[in-house]
Amino acid sequence: MATRLAGLILAAGSSKRMGDRNKLLLPYKQHSIIKTVVLNVLASPVDAVFVILGHQQGQVLDELKGLDVEPIINTNYAEGMGTSLSLGVQKLESLGYAACMVCLGDLPLLDERHYHHMANQYLQSGEEKIYLPFYLGEQGHPLIFTRPWFKSLVQLSGDRGAKGLLKKYKGSIVKVNFVDRAGLIDIDNDQEYLQLQERKHLIEDQVTEKSGENQASKLKEQEDYYFNDQGLMVFTAKYHLKRGYCCESGCLHCPYGFKSSSKEKHS
Repeated sequence: MATRLAGLILAAGSSKRMGDRNKLLLPYKQHSIIKTVVLNVLASPVDAVFVILGHQQGQVLDELKGLDVEPIINTNYAEGMGTSLSLGVQKLESLGYAACMVCLGDLPLLDERHYHHMANQYLQSGEEKIYLPFYLGEQGHPLIFTRPWFKSLVQLSGDRGAKGLLKKYKGSIVKVNFVDRAGLIDIDNDQEYLQLQERKHLIEDQVTEKSGENQASKLKEQEDYYFNDQGLMVFTAKYHLKRGYCCESGCLHCPYGFKSSSKEKHS
């Protein structure tokens, strides 16, 4: 059975809630938000990456210059995300792809491990299913659709996404579990972007191996982790000490997100 998998990044929206700014072009770490997403998808085991463009397509193309991606221009992007998904899947269907990993261009907290894990769930089984990620029990992104659902996706229009499809074919869904919330946090307004900047140095301990569910079930809330004001899962100092990650007092610039108001100290 053919298992060719394409990454399809939806990046055509007009970012209306960001005013005059295109959220995809805003800085994030060493790159922009959209470039961060594209680089992480490229690092996963997909056969090719396609990016749906619309709003400020020229600027976004400039940002992605030199990257191995194929742009698809959606002239009807203002009508909604459904038009981008339809256009992209139509292209992939014509090229003979067996599956499509649908990614959003404004989810920079997803890293290559998330995309790698999602892709491998499909590539290792080859089953013609819908692969749906859950982050601590909540449905998120990216999603993988196999070829039997391409025709239904192509028929989408306006702002209709794939929710109806997921509900209709819930018996064909394979759940993929993660123990962080990276696939739930998108950027729609200035406040969310500021929150993203504040937490960009926080490295969350992510479990994405087959043993992930068993390991996650052993964690105790408050003792091993807690949720901060932005809903991110943060591991406690006690947990990090058990894993040998950090000194007892924490560090002012600790890469695991712990801060000490007194002094910096490394063991």
